[in-house]
Amino acid sequence: MKRVLVAYPVQPGENAALLKLSRIVASFTIFWPRADEVFTRVWSGKSQLDEWDSFVKALPGMGINDALKIQQNALDRYNKRPG
Repeated sequence: MKRVLVAYPVQPGENAALLKLSRIVASFTIFWPRADEVFTRVWSGKSQLDEWDSFVKALPGMGINDALKIQQNALDRYNKRPG
């Protein structure tokens, strides 16, 4: 599974958000191999959907909502740019 992280230009005062995003992404780098394993087990029928549900429930505690908010704010700024 290929993953892409979209980088965006840093605006003045965004260093804290960028640092936070970097930390979240670093934690997911460790977590993603497990995601692939869980997905494969559930998809192949070797595990129940409950295992996938537990995995998904762990994501907010890892900062997924913050990462999405930071990325969404960057996209919104990009879409509002002049020209």
